[in-house]
Amino acid sequence: MNTRDAIEQALRAWNQHEISRGAAPVIDFDFHPTTEAPPAPADRLTTYLRLVDLLDDSTEPALAQRIRADLTYLRALLGEHRPLRDYIHATQGCPAAGWPPDYITDVGDTARRAIEDRGITWGLNTVTDLAAAEGRLDPESAPDAIQAAAADLEPVVRPRTGAPPGDPKTHEKPAEKCKGC
Repeated sequence: MNTRDAIEQALRAWNQHEISRGAAPVIDFDFHPTTEAPPAPADRLTTYLRLVDLLDDSTEPALAQRIRADLTYLRALLGEHRPLRDYIHATQGCPAAGWPPDYITDVGDTARRAIEDRGITWGLNTVTDLAAAEGRLDPESAPDAIQAAAADLEPVVRPRTGAPPGDPKTHEKPAEKCKGC
């Protein structure tokens, strides 16, 4: 098996482990579905050790970078607390621009209030509680749910972004307000 496929198999096995224990998926494989049965679940430490071996064997820079990003994420899940700037660079491949501390505090406060306004306590179980409150959306219902969300949010978003009013059924801008469209 080539290195790229071995990485994918390791990530799919880890993903299966997280899903089987009720955690969020590691990766959204919607754009790369497979008809094969999922691999046997592999816990975080097993996955970490497998990726370390794959990194040692990797000769392709892009694959090595990908493995290092996954290892960084796994180390964080296993309890490592790297400085945020280092973590972002390791997982995203670019430095974090950063925001002023007051902005971070304000956005954090806003997020916590929004969560708590929905009756969900901010804490260690926030992600699990949010997932339970939102429920799962089956793929067949997704197109209608997306259309409904777009129709609900469009009247709020357009004025805030300076976009001209549109027809919520077609999402088209009126021709007289959109010169050159």
